[in-house]
Amino acid sequence: MLIAGGIGVTSFVELVRQGDDLPLSLVHVVASPQEAVSGAELRHRLGERYQEVVRPHRPAIPVTPRARYFICGSPRFVDTTAAGLRASGARRDQLYIGRFDC
Repeated sequence: MLIAGGIGVTSFVELVRQGDDLPLSLVHVVASPQEAVSGAELRHRLGERYQEVVRPHRPAIPVTPRARYFICGSPRFVDTTAAGLRASGARRDQLYIGRFDC
C-alpha cells in the first residue's frame, strides 16, 4: 500500500509505471483536486486501486497482518498517518516512511 501526501506522490509515480505486474494500491491525500500530481495517469494505471482523498476527509486504509505501508509526504502527514495505522493495529515493521520538509 502506497500512501502519499501532496507532492509525496512523486516518489511513487515511477514505481507505479514500472510495476504493472505488482499488486500496488495508492492512496493520494491532497488539499484540492488540482494538487493531484499525475492523478490521471495513476488512475489509468491503477484503476480502482487508486484513491484520491481531498482533505479534510481521511482515507479508509485497511490494516492487515501481511500488508506493507509505504508513506511519503510532509513530516506532519507521515507522522499522523503512521500513528493512525499503528492505532488500527499495524506493526512498526510494516511501516516504511519518507519525509519531505516542504
